[in-house]
Amino acid sequence: MYLNRCADGPQTNARTVFQGMPARNVMVSSDSQVGFWNPLIQRPMYRFVLRAFLFCPIGAVIKNATQVFSVWLAYMEPWKVTQDQLDEYDVSLTNRTDTPQAGVGKEKLMYTPAWKNYVLSNYLFYSSMVVHFLGFAHKFIHSDVSSVLLMILKVLEVLSSSTELVDLLYKVDNAYHCRPSCSSESEDVLKFVPSIREQLKDWEDGLTETDADGSFLHENRNSDLRLFNCGEDGAYHLLQLLLIRADLEIQRLPGDSSQALQSLDLIKSRMKKIFQGRIEGTHRDTSPKALQHEQQGRGEIFTPKHPLLGRSKFSEVKYRGDWMKRPISETEVAWLARILIRLSERLNDALRLSCDDGDDNPANPTYIKFDRNELTTIGGPKDAARMALVAVCSLLALVGQALLKFMRAHRVKINLRVFASKKLLAGLVLLYAVVVGTRKAFS
Repeated sequence: MYLNRCADGPQTNARTVFQGMPARNVMVSSDSQVGFWNPLIQRPMYRFVLRAFLFCPIGAVIKNATQVFSVWLAYMEPWKVTQDQLDEYDVSLTNRTDTPQAGVGKEKLMYTPAWKNYVLSNYLFYSSMVVHFLGFAHKFIHSDVSSVLLMILKVLEVLSSSTELVDLLYKVDNAYHCRPSCSSESEDVLKFVPSIREQLKDWEDGLTETDADGSFLHENRNSDLRLFNCGEDGAYHLLQLLLIRADLEIQRLPGDSSQALQSLDLIKSRMKKIFQGRIEGTHRDTSPKALQHEQQGRGEIFTPKHPLLGRSKFSEVKYRGDWMKRPISETEVAWLARILIRLSERLNDALRLSCDDGDDNPANPTYIKFDRNELTTIGGPKDAARMALVAVCSLLALVGQALLKFMRAHRVKINLRVFASKKLLAGLVLLYAVVVGTRKAFS
């Protein structure tokens, strides 16, 4: 905030902050709104915020993430920084008696074309980082839906605070993807596209993700800008899915949920302002019949699909990552889930269920030779019981081999992790208590 405030005034103040720092490979911009300091802090700031969103563990407190989130917002809105905000951090001015004059600096609290070069030089903070943040929101929507919705609303308020800002972001996106629809309008931003491509490759380099981190972007990371993408990994569709999940989480909230519902409605209005008319396929039928049909079918989104009902097929369901390696959720006992995961892996290795090749080698036929003397002997009850036991064991072994062959052919693995569910354990404890109580009652 201090550096952005210095960018609005003399550049000597900003230069004194970085005296003695190496300025190699740094482009000093002549634009007063970009500042001498900005190229020095862009990459480390972007990587710091991105690492916080990508690698924040599931069990972390959402308050820790909101502190990084506030840094990102302050960086995105340099035009809102006033001297009064900086004075709040000054110890010598904390006990001052004079009050700031009302209405001072209000004309600088909105985006103006004077900040155009600042936005273009920091374009990934307004585009790619937003999509990464939506992946973070999907991962934490179940833990604190009110805080996550409030964070999403603040981001959308920044993007939709000015129509000129949204138009500038969309023009750069068009120039980046070379869309012919707005090629004439994007000629003034074409010169920034090569630097944005280089930044996208360099700033996210080395920040690898895993299948178990819950992110939506580990497959297509560091490849494209998806803020105005109409695909399933674009910001618009990620927001749509997020609103559906948030609506379900709000219904489960105990107590008053009016604030969360208000944030949900405000997010929808901001989405219309940002994406309507800029993404193909966003225009829907808004007739009363269509809206009523949408409300009726809204509850069926989370219902299980079965191939016999004709709604869906198992082959159409796509899972990303190994189901056994998914993050431990709040509905599981963490230490028990880790033990069951290791036990399941050992059983799968012992039974050769983890092998890619599911075809078993055909066993050679077994020939049994009988002794003529044994055929003439007459057995008693012991021999009959032994033969029955051998027959039962042989049948069980045959069924087990057929089951293993089926599991290997269809790549089905043993998953004992389901027994770590808190609901299942609570049910078992309750059942045990009922059985013990019944025995004591009848004894």
